[in-house]
Amino acid sequence: MAIDQRKFKIVVIKSMYDLLLTESTQSHLARSLFPKVMSLKIAGYTKEYPLGVLPFDASDFVADHILLCIEENGFFEPIMGMKSVTLAKCDFHRINFPIFGMISGENCSPDHLQAVAEIVEFHRQEDGGTNLGYNGSFTIQPHLRTKENMAIFWDIIVTMIVHQYKSNNIGHVIATCAAKYKIDLRKKELGWEYLSRHGRQLPTINSYALHGGEFYIMHQQHFSQEGLKHASKYLHLWEDRYIIENREIIKQKEQRAA
Repeated sequence: MAIDQRKFKIVVIKSMYDLLLTESTQSHLARSLFPKVMSLKIAGYTKEYPLGVLPFDASDFVADHILLCIEENGFFEPIMGMKSVTLAKCDFHRINFPIFGMISGENCSPDHLQAVAEIVEFHRQEDGGTNLGYNGSFTIQPHLRTKENMAIFWDIIVTMIVHQYKSNNIGHVIATCAAKYKIDLRKKELGWEYLSRHGRQLPTINSYALHGGEFYIMHQQHFSQEGLKHASKYLHLWEDRYIIENREIIKQKEQRAA
């Protein structure tokens, strides 16, 4: 199914929790769009994983949801998306940083847990967790996954990944990459590195949360020149993105932190 790129719109929902605290036009828009985001995730994940795998957790209510939507007659229909949340935001709400949910449970790897814990604790002490993000829940509407569309979607997701973190001044990001789709190789081209400990690259891990799904953990500290160049292809979409946020609550948090 070919897609009309003229209808593409990047939409960012910034903290559904914040948006639900007050009544506003932005809040009403988020209330109508958020269930569509959950439906997109369920459709995408049930296509690839066994029934029972949950594609969301508590962090989805406080994370940024970066979405590629079809905009038509003033309505947004999400067709691709990912989430991003900082360690600081998770700590503020006293919830687990999402990466721990991916590497904990039955047959968990002590090396992976310790390597991630060291990164997390470093950022808690160094910057209060504001400079460490988690990137995950990447999915695409299954019926749109044609070879032609996937090439376009990858170019756009690169733009979304690079500029989400550059725009928000988040210098370090942890992500999981499904081994069977070789997403790790694509992210490596963008400057991501495999999680390591004591100078040794850690292997794939089979996630209890994903019912045994195999993935790599990757850590981004510097985007490559190739990645930055790649991200410029759809920069116009990013610059024209629509942000749904509760400015009143954001201002209150900034004043409290000052």
